[in-house]
Amino acid sequence: DAELHCAHGSGRAVRRILDWKPFDYFTEQIDPVKSSLTTPPECRATSEFVERPDGTTTLRYRAQFTEPNVMVRLTKPIVKRAFRRIFLTTERRFRALVESGEADAAPRDR
Repeated sequence: DAELHCAHGSGRAVRRILDWKPFDYFTEQIDPVKSSLTTPPECRATSEFVERPDGTTTLRYRAQFTEPNVMVRLTKPIVKRAFRRIFLTTERRFRALVESGEADAAPRDR
């Protein structure tokens, strides 16, 4: 097991890696320690890298709330929009990094 303590703004969460296959996917349990607008509710999430026929890769992210109480169900649309916005921002930044060539200059362990 691997565990990551994540703190963004006023929120904090513990993310435990439950299952992983490097370069294909990883599944984690996310448990909020201190809730905020940037802290997801308790959920199990899988990030999967899917190779496309044109040689590019798509990141597929799926999350399932593990404590779907009334408040979580009511805020689900807001959480989905927030996650989408975060992923789109991250994608734009990553694409700009790759296109600038700076990603190629990053040191690598070989």
